[in-house]
Amino acid sequence: IAELWEKSLAAKDSHDLTIETGDGVVTAHVHMLKASSSVVTAMLESPMKEGKFQWIEVKDTSSKAVSLFVEILYTCSVPDELDHQSALHALDLAHR
Repeated sequence: IAELWEKSLAAKDSHDLTIETGDGVVTAHVHMLKASSSVVTAMLESPMKEGKFQWIEVKDTSSKAVSLFVEILYTCSVPDELDHQSALHALDLAHR
């Protein structure tokens, strides 16, 4: 099952959510983030820019940390080579 979620994460052409970070853009599937958080669901279903454009801004976090956070959401695992600073920032995102 994890392999299927990894393939889904890698299928960037089907991503419908843009996450603008401090140093770049990360994409994902809206349904994955909505399933993980009622707060994110409210944001993405609102009439505000997040909902209208399926776009989230986290300028205080690196794309590496956001990518790690998204990877954990999809696969429930972390890479073998883990950057501890990015892991701390990903954990911070999980608690927002």
